[in-house]
Amino acid sequence: QISPITTTTTKSIKPNNKQYTMSKFLAIAEAYGPAMTKAMTEGDISDLKSLFVEEPVSVVLQTAEGEELGFTIGDAAAEDGGEVTMSWTEFQTLCAKDLASQDYQKSVSDCCGVLGDRFILETARLNQEGVAYLVAFYVVTCKDGKISMMEAFSFVDASSLVQKATK
Repeated sequence: QISPITTTTTKSIKPNNKQYTMSKFLAIAEAYGPAMTKAMTEGDISDLKSLFVEEPVSVVLQTAEGEELGFTIGDAAAEDGGEVTMSWTEFQTLCAKDLASQDYQKSVSDCCGVLGDRFILETARLNQEGVAYLVAFYVVTCKDGKISMMEAFSFVDASSLVQKATK
């Protein structure tokens, strides 16, 4: 299981003349697990969606074959006029479908390190017995204190997302 972060430093970091604090990234990382749990078990995506920027979010997942798959999630067209791959509601529906077959109970998350406007997010899915059956690591990029991009460096076992993103 993920061990909780014990540091509460608020050392300032200034990438691109913007000031971020370690505590802001810790807060996002700590909120991600409970927000994902609420979205997947109750169907309420509002807490999860509040962690992300309003414009489309770029996501990069690793397939079971180890290939990179990129897509976007959002409720509006991208600033460049491009379409989003899926809405937030569709994202929630597809993820919940995958997790229903996995004896999913909840998600937990933690911040493993910060570099400028990015941090490493460790997440785990726990089954009904409270055992972590999947652990994934992401590089998360933030913009104005919210997540703007997530890149997975582990297979996240999300076949419905992969199918939708490859259509």
